[in-house]
Formats: sequence, structure tokens, C-alpha cells
Amino acid sequence: MDFLIPILNTLALAIVGILLMVGLVEAPWQILLLILVAATLVSQWLIRHSHLQSALKDLENDDAPIASSSQSSHSKDNAVLSYRGASYTQAQPSSDASITPLEMVGKYRGQFWRSGSHF
Repeated sequence: MDFLIPILNTLALAIVGILLMVGLVEAPWQILLLILVAATLVSQWLIRHSHLQSALKDLENDDAPIASSSQSSHSKDNAVLSYRGASYTQAQPSSDASITPLEMVGKYRGQFWRSGSHF
């Protein structure tokens, strides 16, 4: 049902556009104004209805049970994280790994440069 709302909205706007072009030649301006107001009201109703539908779906998805405090008291080593629906555990860096700074050297616009130092 949700996919029909944007299609119907686009169709309504296309019909209004066609009627407006035909009406410029055929219909008096009062009828054109009535059609334009009706199409605007219908479009606003469709947009409002689609926003309400998406808000209701968000509320239904948010009704998932909340983790209790006993579950949240676990250490971060066992924490299960979620990104875009995919669950994963956080990778811990190994304790024997040491980080050594990397010195970069290069040539930029004809000048030699070295990262982290000025000469």
C-alpha cells in the first residue's frame, strides 16, 4: 500500500498538469482554479498519510524490548553492536601490538618535505 501513495501522487500531479494545459485553451479560469485547489488538497492529504504510515511503522519497530540493567552491566568485551541491521562484536586490539609512528617523506611542488617535522 505504501508504494501506491507516491505513484498516485505523481499521477494526480500529471493529470493536473495535463488538465491545466488543456484548460488554458478550453476552460474558464474559475474551473482551473477549482481543479488546482482540489489537486493541491489531495496531494497534501496523500503526503500526510504517507508520513503517518512511516511514523506508525517506526513506532512498531521501536516496541522491541529494552535491555535490562543486568545485561548492560557486562563488560564492553562482550558487547554486541549493530550497524544497519548487522550484528557484530567489537574487535579488541591485541596487547602485544605496539604503534610506531610512520615517517613520510616526499616531494611537493618541487620542495622536499617530511611529515611531523619542519626543516
